[in-house]
Amino acid sequence: MVPKIKHNEKLQSHLNRTKLNVGTLPLEGKDRSGVEASNVIETLCFRLALPKPIKERAVVHAQKILKAARGAPHRVTLNESAVAGIICACRESGHPYSLKEIAKTVGVEPNDVYRLLARISRFYRLPHGVVPPEQYIRFISARVSARLRGEIDPHYLSLTERYAYSLLRRGRRLVSASPLHAAAEAFAAADERMADKIGRETVAKVVGAVPNGSFVKNIKRLKNSQVPPPLEAIDYVIQAFWED
Repeated sequence: MVPKIKHNEKLQSHLNRTKLNVGTLPLEGKDRSGVEASNVIETLCFRLALPKPIKERAVVHAQKILKAARGAPHRVTLNESAVAGIICACRESGHPYSLKEIAKTVGVEPNDVYRLLARISRFYRLPHGVVPPEQYIRFISARVSARLRGEIDPHYLSLTERYAYSLLRRGRRLVSASPLHAAAEAFAAADERMADKIGRETVAKVVGAVPNGSFVKNIKRLKNSQVPPPLEAIDYVIQAFWED
């Protein structure tokens, strides 16, 4: 005898709510997360009045970011990949965009967008100039302060920030293409040129870099530049000279 199949209303209701259609089915060879990210991008681009080419390119970046994040220790949500994808697409195509406007649309602070891009740049190569390297100086300083809690003078840290800004502005061609690593190299060079109280190993750790190879070469290039330390840092420089 053929067994009687009992009708399950709860299951039927679920199937009705999740009725398959072409717009929500994942494309062959792509997982559902990439399609869901494209749906988020569709909504954000509509709110930001961005053209179709930007939307299409943003989807490509978002899917690549999600794929790269699978093997990285840093989690990325669909919304985060969508925001980063839109910024990458705008920068890549030269389309004008405002980080403040994007942050407002997704309901976060502009600094949170910078932190997101800094996290993603550790495992995904962002288009050149998405965020100027100077924007990462404060981020690196905060991470160094947290790692060396109570061991580093806040005044020295602020002077290192200022000097790193100056080194980056005058030595853009001397640093890595990655904005996060470029900022780290400038920060480490500023520290070593003044009093070497932080150390390149500590700076490398907070950005996930390896303190050798091109990282060290770029630090040496920046140290050899003609940009002098801030006048307020002279006491630290003299103290370090006598201690050596």
